[in-house]
Amino acid sequence: MFWKPFYRRADFDDERYRPMFSPVLDAGQTVSFKVWLDPWNGDGNLRIAPYIRRTMSGAIEETGARHVPSAEGWQEISFVVPEGDEAIDEVGISIEYFGRLKFLGRLFLADFQIGGAGKTVIEPAREMQELGSITRFSWNRGHWTKSGDRIQGHTASDADLWTGHYYARDLSVTADVQRLSGISQLVTARVQGTGRFYAAGFEGDEVVILKEDFGSTVLARAPFKIETGKSYSFEFTLKGDRLSFAVDGKVLIEAVDASYAYGMTGIRLASAGRIGVGRIEIVETA
Repeated sequence: MFWKPFYRRADFDDERYRPMFSPVLDAGQTVSFKVWLDPWNGDGNLRIAPYIRRTMSGAIEETGARHVPSAEGWQEISFVVPEGDEAIDEVGISIEYFGRLKFLGRLFLADFQIGGAGKTVIEPAREMQELGSITRFSWNRGHWTKSGDRIQGHTASDADLWTGHYYARDLSVTADVQRLSGISQLVTARVQGTGRFYAAGFEGDEVVILKEDFGSTVLARAPFKIETGKSYSFEFTLKGDRLSFAVDGKVLIEAVDASYAYGMTGIRLASAGRIGVGRIEIVETA
């Protein structure tokens, strides 16, 4: 019995309406629910274990010991989602009967919840090209492919990739980014749609923090010598109304803005060009 926090191409037999999906469950979050067993017949050996399933390998990871659920009333179960470099496409309970007699009865589940700060690690080598883009990412415009162990995007206008759940608040997003051509290579956070978000990264010969509100506002900028083809470690950190951007571990610019409190995270080209992206790590702090 499970809930699906992520869908893949294999889950559908039709993609005419260009579906796109991003996982909404991250490592470090807490899953909690209640169960109650109402047994009618059998020898009491029905057991359950909470589990997650990794989407690429299909590996089942049980996150707790198997046990007989209570028949005396509701029993609370909770677990922390384990870390891993694959998205999770199932979370729930594995149910198995070990008795000799035929089992009849009912198992109830209620108050299923997921909460807390999560951590996402995306290694492009583990992802696939699917549904017109890269697994784990929703997208808007541009052409997004895998090139070895990196994601490569190019566009004649602007283009975006997004991932994560919609209500991420305080976080730090780190990404290995290359300028391949053009002047704009950015990471985004608190994305609430195609025209509302924060972005930070390279713009021309500068590092910038931008606010997009159906038009761009530069919140902070500084000159920076950029080498085409070189990999840089971007780190965009948001805490309350404080925004900072670091390159290769050095904070270069900071800004204050309270327009957006939450949203998704992603990669952006604001104008024609190409970008190469390696490992991406998103760590929520609140």
